[in-house]
Amino acid sequence: MKGILDEIGYADAVLARETPDGLEWIDGHLRASLDDDQVVPVLVLDLDADEAKQLLVTLDPLAAMAETDTEALSSLLADISFSDPTITAMWEAFTGQKAVLA
Repeated sequence: MKGILDEIGYADAVLARETPDGLEWIDGHLRASLDDDQVVPVLVLDLDADEAKQLLVTLDPLAAMAETDTEALSSLLADISFSDPTITAMWEAFTGQKAVLA
């Protein structure tokens, strides 16, 4: 996670909800905690506690249902490179293809 944030930055917001005690993180705890001085994008959602739980338990399963378009992914990987070796290793393990380390 740290490698991708160093390479690209924050490309997705942390999800939170407003409570009487302040903001409560719903999703994105790790991104928010990696650097206490970093300003992170936050979507403050109008959810009660039960709705926040419903959202949290459906986010990852919905994302897992997505299928990889291997042709499109191969095309993207042919045109990009990473400077972080951890990201390169992750993509190579995920795709079975060599990625270019910049």
